[in-house]
Amino acid sequence: MFRFFFLLVVITGATALNDYWYALYGCHPPSSLRARAELTGFDNDRDFNGAVTNEDIDKDVIAYDYNGDTTRTYEWETVFHWRCRYGWSEDYGGYFHNLLDQNNDGVWTAADFGRPFSVTGELFRKMQIDRFRKYCADRNNKPQDCWKLQSESNLDNFGNFSLPMNYYF
Repeated sequence: MFRFFFLLVVITGATALNDYWYALYGCHPPSSLRARAELTGFDNDRDFNGAVTNEDIDKDVIAYDYNGDTTRTYEWETVFHWRCRYGWSEDYGGYFHNLLDQNNDGVWTAADFGRPFSVTGELFRKMQIDRFRKYCADRNNKPQDCWKLQSESNLDNFGNFSLPMNYYF
């Protein structure tokens, strides 16, 4: 009887209380799409110069390391980071990981980030929203949070680079 009860608790916890598990880990991501894009832009401009470059992204990807292997980022690490830090769904985290996995080997390595990259902070944040729009369109607007694309305003104009609202160090 105890085994059955324990199994029931584990299954229920793994499915129905998924968000609760993330909160126990210390995850308190923003809920609005604009705040998610702002936070992503903030995290990726590591030298605070208003632009996002390869060097900034290399430093940001270190934050995705949950298993101690800083040379490889697995899909589960990307999914967890994007769910915990930014509030994106697990499906979207996997989608994002696969987009940047240029050689389709299932992990991010230096080989996946070899192309030169440099954009303004504003464009980088807009790219986050545009990527989410494409994700929702590819899935007929069914995934979690796609409805926010219609309900939130001013998702195309971020202005000058700034710290995310309500972000504390």
